[in-house]
Amino acid sequence: MVLAGAAEGGVYDGGMTGLIRIGVFGCLLAQAAGVWADDAAGPKSSTLRVMAWNIHHGEGVDGKLDLERIAGVIKKSAADVVLLQEVDDRTQRTGRVAQAEELARLTGLQATFGKAMDFQGGGYGNAVLTRWAPADVRVLPLPGGGEPRCALAVTVEVPGSAGKTTLVSTHLDVSSAASRTTHAKELATEFAGHPHLVILGGDFNATPDEPPLASFADPWVLPRKEGANTGTIPVDMPTREIDFIFFKPAPDQKPPTVVRHKVIEETVASDHRPVFMELQVPASP
Repeated sequence: MVLAGAAEGGVYDGGMTGLIRIGVFGCLLAQAAGVWADDAAGPKSSTLRVMAWNIHHGEGVDGKLDLERIAGVIKKSAADVVLLQEVDDRTQRTGRVAQAEELARLTGLQATFGKAMDFQGGGYGNAVLTRWAPADVRVLPLPGGGEPRCALAVTVEVPGSAGKTTLVSTHLDVSSAASRTTHAKELATEFAGHPHLVILGGDFNATPDEPPLASFADPWVLPRKEGANTGTIPVDMPTREIDFIFFKPAPDQKPPTVVRHKVIEETVASDHRPVFMELQVPASP
């Protein structure tokens, strides 16, 4: 790891155990206009805004289940990509709502849900919200004991950028350091020879100095966050930094430039604070 300075439907893939569900909502052209618009005076922008957030199935620290509050934080950030963890899909505890699809409707983004496990008559896992339609989707079950975990990988074509970008949302095991390390090694191996820019974000349940994060060696990059306190839990007064956004450049391509990288000071909507990164990605010729 390199530390850098400041229409709904469900389908099972035969080689995967997780459910992939993709939903399309909102007026995407209108949403995209602010960041990725064509400019008569020059090329398209190559700025990419990414958020990673464990949303605690939409339940805030005040005990209220409120997806509109979650969506409000996402919209305020103007993120193009949102990597979500602890997302319910039609479970009993959250009113049988397909949470990824509802967040897509509320934000105008597109949703892909990847199931890690069955739960209360529905599914529970990760989601990715994107401003652009997925070109490829994979659910990667992570080996090891404890609660089933997975990574959801969504590949998109970002307007104005050189090549595709693969966006990965993951949530490592909370109960076992050995399982977390196994999960991290599996992810590092899975994307070692990947042909595209990879952006990996989520809840790693490990701090920067613990073994799981050591799995992401060069060419993986974990940029330093801005501010004196980079903790993400507990949300009222964070003391631990366990939520991250990494990236790995495409082979033979210039690495993205980090414009901003910070923890968003949201203290109620979830039991984790969101992480936000703005990148300048290599532009197409």
